[in-house]
Amino acid sequence: MELKVYDFKTIIRGDYSFVIHDLLQSVSDKNICALTFFGSFSKSDYHQVQSEFKQIIYEILQRRVLVTLIPQRCFSENDLSVEVYVIDDISSAVMVNQGGVVDYCYIDDKHYSLLLFEGIPSSDFSKNISMQSEEVFRIIRNILLSYSMDVGDIVRQWNYIGKITEIINGRQNYQVFNDVRSAFYEVGKWHNGYPAATGIGAGFNGLLISGIAMKCKDADRTGIFTIDNPFQVPAHQYSSKVLIDNRVDAMLSTPKFERAKVIAFDNSIYCFVSGTAAICGEKSIEGMSVEEQTLRAIDNINALVTPNNIMRFIGKSYDMEFCNLRVYIKDESYYESVKLIIEACYPKVPVVYLCADVCRKELLVEIEGIMSTTVS
Repeated sequence: MELKVYDFKTIIRGDYSFVIHDLLQSVSDKNICALTFFGSFSKSDYHQVQSEFKQIIYEILQRRVLVTLIPQRCFSENDLSVEVYVIDDISSAVMVNQGGVVDYCYIDDKHYSLLLFEGIPSSDFSKNISMQSEEVFRIIRNILLSYSMDVGDIVRQWNYIGKITEIINGRQNYQVFNDVRSAFYEVGKWHNGYPAATGIGAGFNGLLISGIAMKCKDADRTGIFTIDNPFQVPAHQYSSKVLIDNRVDAMLSTPKFERAKVIAFDNSIYCFVSGTAAICGEKSIEGMSVEEQTLRAIDNINALVTPNNIMRFIGKSYDMEFCNLRVYIKDESYYESVKLIIEACYPKVPVVYLCADVCRKELLVEIEGIMSTTVS
C-alpha cells in the first residue's frame, strides 16, 4: 500500500470545467483516489458547487473519486488550492456512493481493510452545530457498518466547524461538537487509541467531516499506533479548566483525539500529525506573538515525531519526512511572518496556508501534516 500526496496545486477560479480539466491534465498519475479543494466557498451555494465539481471530475476521469470542498480561504495569489491523493493501484479500490451524496473508497487487502471517506457536509447549514454533528456522524456510522467496520477503526479525522469558538446560548460551538463526538465514540472499541484529528474553523457556520478508517487483519504485516507528545497532555485527558461552556450544569466532554497516529503497511509507514498549536501541557502559552506561537507549534511537532519518541510507542525507530503541511492562520496580517518561518523550517515540503479560526481564541496558528517513509 502506498498513499502519496502530490504537491499542492494553486489554481485561479474561473470556469470550473476549464480549471479542473487543466488541473487534472497537470497531474500525470492515473491512480488519483481523492481531491481536496480549499477556497472561499459560500454557504448559500456550497452543495450545488460540490455537485458541479464532482460531475466535472467524474466526466474527465471517467470514474468516481473522492471530492472534498473545504470552505477556507487560501492565503495565495490564486483563489483555489487542491491536494491530490493517489494510491499505488487504483484498480484495488472500490468507489462507492452512499445515499446519492457521499462517496467513499474501500480497499480490501489480505492484510488490512482501508476506508477513506470524503468531506461530508451537513445537509442544512442553518441548523445548530449539535444537529449538524449528529447528522454527519450518523452518515459516517452507516458507511462503517456497510463494511463491518467499527467506529473505533477511524484512524484520522478532519473536523471543520464554522464559528468554532463562538458561544451561542451559553454553549461554545467547539464544545458542542466535542460533546456529540464523545457520544458517537462511546460505541467504539478503541483498541488502538482515538484517531489523529484536526478541529478547525470553517468559512461559514456549517459542519464538514472527512476521514480514514483502517482494520488490520495481519498484525505481523500491518499496524496502528498512537503517538503522544512528551510535552503535551493527551487532548482526551484535558481537565475542565481548558474546556468552555457557560452553563452551570454543563457536562464537558474532552476532545477525543491523539496527537499523532502511525499506520504501518508492508513497505511503507505513515504518520498523521494532528492539528498542533502552541500548547504546553494542556494550556495555551500566554503572551506569545504569532511568530513565537508558530515556532512553539513546530517544536511540539518535532518532539512528537522524533525517531526516539516514535520508538517509545512502536518499538522501532523511523525517520520520516513530511509529504505535506496545512497551516491554519487566524488573521491575514500574520501570513507573511508565519510563511517565512514555515519555509525556513520545512523548505522542501508542499504547504497550503489557510485562513481559519483555531479552537481557542488565544491561539493564532495551527499546523498539521502527513509524514511517510519506506521500509525494506
